[in-house]
Amino acid sequence: MWESSFMRRSVARAGARIGNLARYSREAWRWIGRQFLPPRLFVDAGWYARRYLGESRIDPFRHYMEDGWKRDYQPNPFFAAAWYRQKYGCAGNPLLHYIRRGPRNPHPLFEARWYLARYPDVAAHGVDPLLHFLQFGRREGRGPHPLFDVEWYVARYGAQGAGDDPFRHYLEEGAAARLDPHPAFDARWYAENNPDVGADRCALAHFVEEGALAGRSPHPFFDADWYLRAYPDIRLAKVNPLVHYLQCGATELRDPHPHFQTRWYCDAWPDAKQTNALTHFLTRADHATAKPNAVFDAPWYARKYSRLMRKGETPFAHFLRIGRFAGLQPGPFFDPRARRNAPHAADPTAAILNEARHGREIDGVAKGRGLLAPLVVAPVASQSLAAPMRIAVHLHAYYPDLAPRLLSALAAIPVPFDLFVTTADDANRDTLTRLASRLPGREGLDIKVTPNRGRDIAPFIVGCGEALAVYDLILHLHTKKSPHNAELSGWLDYLLENLLGAPENVAGVIEHFRKTPECGILYPATYAPVRRFMRLGGNAAPLQSILARLGMRMEELDPLIHASFPSGSMLWMRGAVMERLTQLGLGFEDFPPEAGQDDGTIAHAIERLFPLFALRANLDAVPFIRGDGACDEAGGWRASALAGCDVAILDHDIGGGASTFLESLVPAYLEEKRAVMRIYRDRALGRLIYQQMRDGATRYFIAPEGETLGQALRRCRPREALINSLYGADGEIGGAIAALAELKDRAGLVVRLMVHDFHLACPSQHLLDQAQGYCGLPAVDTPACRRCVRENENIDAAWRGSFRLTTWRLQSQALIDLCDEVRFFDPSGAEILSRVLEIPPHKSSLAPHIRPMTLRRVTIRNAEKLTIGVPGTLTHAKGVDAVNALAHYMREQNLDGEIVVIGEARAAVHPDVRVHGAYQVGMLPDIVESCGVNVILIATIVPETFCYTLSEAMEMQMPIVAFDLGAQGNRLRSYARGMLAPAAASAPELYDLLSRCRSRHAAACAGA
Repeated sequence: MWESSFMRRSVARAGARIGNLARYSREAWRWIGRQFLPPRLFVDAGWYARRYLGESRIDPFRHYMEDGWKRDYQPNPFFAAAWYRQKYGCAGNPLLHYIRRGPRNPHPLFEARWYLARYPDVAAHGVDPLLHFLQFGRREGRGPHPLFDVEWYVARYGAQGAGDDPFRHYLEEGAAARLDPHPAFDARWYAENNPDVGADRCALAHFVEEGALAGRSPHPFFDADWYLRAYPDIRLAKVNPLVHYLQCGATELRDPHPHFQTRWYCDAWPDAKQTNALTHFLTRADHATAKPNAVFDAPWYARKYSRLMRKGETPFAHFLRIGRFAGLQPGPFFDPRARRNAPHAADPTAAILNEARHGREIDGVAKGRGLLAPLVVAPVASQSLAAPMRIAVHLHAYYPDLAPRLLSALAAIPVPFDLFVTTADDANRDTLTRLASRLPGREGLDIKVTPNRGRDIAPFIVGCGEALAVYDLILHLHTKKSPHNAELSGWLDYLLENLLGAPENVAGVIEHFRKTPECGILYPATYAPVRRFMRLGGNAAPLQSILARLGMRMEELDPLIHASFPSGSMLWMRGAVMERLTQLGLGFEDFPPEAGQDDGTIAHAIERLFPLFALRANLDAVPFIRGDGACDEAGGWRASALAGCDVAILDHDIGGGASTFLESLVPAYLEEKRAVMRIYRDRALGRLIYQQMRDGATRYFIAPEGETLGQALRRCRPREALINSLYGADGEIGGAIAALAELKDRAGLVVRLMVHDFHLACPSQHLLDQAQGYCGLPAVDTPACRRCVRENENIDAAWRGSFRLTTWRLQSQALIDLCDEVRFFDPSGAEILSRVLEIPPHKSSLAPHIRPMTLRRVTIRNAEKLTIGVPGTLTHAKGVDAVNALAHYMREQNLDGEIVVIGEARAAVHPDVRVHGAYQVGMLPDIVESCGVNVILIATIVPETFCYTLSEAMEMQMPIVAFDLGAQGNRLRSYARGMLAPAAASAPELYDLLSRCRSRHAAACAGA
């Protein structure tokens, strides 16, 4: 009865709509077919009877059609009638509504459209997805939802979840028992962390309906809230973040958690690309010890913190739950305490991975900051040393003029020792023998002449390794010079002061080894100016050759080792570590002849791998400083030993054009025999650093906690103050102005101000507002300005709240009034700043930056495909949003082209944007040619004060497009190969300009 009446009504409706059948598409015929689907096919009679009818013999289908639907009874296990009625606003029979309206979701855990896309054979035959699943799909092992993995569910729960209907088992029993429907959904964990789920509700259904878009995480290893914030396109599309990751995100190398690196994981385990990185990680047999990112070492973490972990808890799960917030180390080469003042200090490990995620090499994230908190080794009276240890000293004397200095420093060793000396020249043997014979405390002496290969490393390991391995402790020294960099002239002094210095210091080192059996290496905390060079660089090939001898792949090496090793290769180590080094089986022939290399050799690779050999001996490698107060953990001397200077340079530590400017200015001061002191605040340490340059040497002094710029100026008492930048010292500017005024009145201090940005006009120095757009520099303190300051991430949090822009500009005006010179690098800078500040003409000067080199012209070989090069570091100010919008437009319109960021990206970029990584300026033409770039985009969305990257592009004679703002607009206006885009240009407009600029240049070259 119900079927026949339904059929009659369906035929009538269909006949009225059919008309000319010939003009109907396949989709229309499928719609027609749905109108004739018998509802009986959707009613699981046996299941319905057992659930609702008990012993009654009434026909289940008739009961449902006459009465059951009114009570929101389900016609089958997979049609949630009450849920369907509420979701789609159905007032009548929900099953008939579903049949007539097309493939909608019949259940929160049945994705109809996904089912058709996942199984194209079903879609090709025009079969209703629910009907197919009822009749065939559930018995064929097909899944109803992307978050229900049938094969995994059956394998995980065996007989409990087996049978021909795993999904039904999950709905009726598994959900209530908090069984996991997918490896990436932890039902029990989700319910425990979301109390509103309730004991009687399916955790997965709650996540799908409510939790996903609210940013609730489905698994400890998938941070939904972070995923939505990290990838704004997903948030705007309002799609389930976990489903997106499983279907698209992993393929696009997006990360599911700030501590899970999809790209790194897929590089380490290429087979993960064929499935899904997170699922691959969760389902692998060695899941508990596998690495989810480049810095987390699960076995090491388990050994160190096993007493803190719950029974059965994996190391990574414990780290995410407790460790990352409690300051526990994720691996041997990163200590969160070393970045206690860094951004995102609540989770420093995530901050490091985030920097790497945005295009920077993971091994270069130190950028002037230590990654391990140094151990302070307290002095010990040498008379109180306990049981003696057998000690050997190895000295490689390549520079014989430094040998007397190092040999005399050995007098600080308060116990007997044997001395091994190597040199590359037999003519030095007699001199070295004579010097060594005078040493107090020396017992044995062995002097060898070795080939001039492998710096100090080959003589240490190949020449003396087997003899040294039998000692309890070994001290390795060499006659270190750094002729390639005058900034490192104080390095040797720093290393010797920490390794030796005084008998009490050496006794403290020996006592630490005695009391700490797990310590394998002690090396001086990295010298402050060296940190920025501590990255992989050109060492990949030699590292791979050493790792191959150990049976390791490059992917297995923690990249943070490149920022946490004994730089300078002077250290104390146990003989057990040397034993591991000798097992490499290296000979002098494995090292290239010395040719002045400053990187990229086997010796440099082993220098980085010293901590690895300690780990292979189940020992730790620990940075340290002497504990008598002379040195500081930041890698320099304490400021109490500081002398005055002729020129004080107030600066920041973030690099960029301001730092490039100093590289050409400081040598001019030094040529005049003037003592220069660069003062800047290390953002990670939160302390001032004094870089002293005088008499051909550079030393770094560390200010005590709390010392301000004003106090620093009074300490240095300069005759000239050059203000290169005050960014990062916002709360100290008033005190610095007072100190400058005091010194000017007392001693005639000359003050010069360099305008590298617009920090004087606003604490958001690039003039970015809270939405990361150009604010336009309002002339007055508006309500919009006050709201911007409260919400602007580019402004120090200490300034938010009671900040007034008027007060800030009055302070800046006071500084300008105090200055003898205000220097601009492009006329546009003076014009913009003069809108809000008064700059007396007699103080204003204009001096464009002098480029230290001229780049060669680039040959453009890729003339067909539009390849856009974006040089420099990509940030919000430097146009990441404009680049992303352009990439999105190119994908949406299916346009042939590519965007290459030649540099680092420090904000999330579109998946289609290729990030080349950091580069040396001299290599830029080669990089541009190898990437096939045929047009340059200067993407900066705020006014520049000069723009070095524009100079580089001009020198290469590339076609260039830039926004008509500031120095970049002013300078490009007179450049024949350039075109200007309006400041508010849309992505289509920008693409059109880039295409025309490329074509115009190609035509000009063809006609030349």
